[in-house]
Amino acid sequence: MNRRHTDFQSVAEKSQPQQKQTLTANQEHRLQTSLQKNSENSPKSTDSIPDDLAKISAAWPSLPSHIKAAIKIMVETFGAGSK
Repeated sequence: MNRRHTDFQSVAEKSQPQQKQTLTANQEHRLQTSLQKNSENSPKSTDSIPDDLAKISAAWPSLPSHIKAAIKIMVETFGAGSK
């Protein structure tokens, strides 16, 4: 099993609905800052958004909060590791 799969599995296990997960104020601020920076550089047309990202975006409003939190943590963790 590769590391990314193991990391994802670990995050998925931690994101089970038994325990409510919320972002700290610092995590939320970092996420908002990251999203703002990314949106400045993002394409203006939705035609250039990859299909898998478009599916996530379309499903986002109906996702349970623990799934949204897990996705946010994975994105934030990846961004911190790539610097």
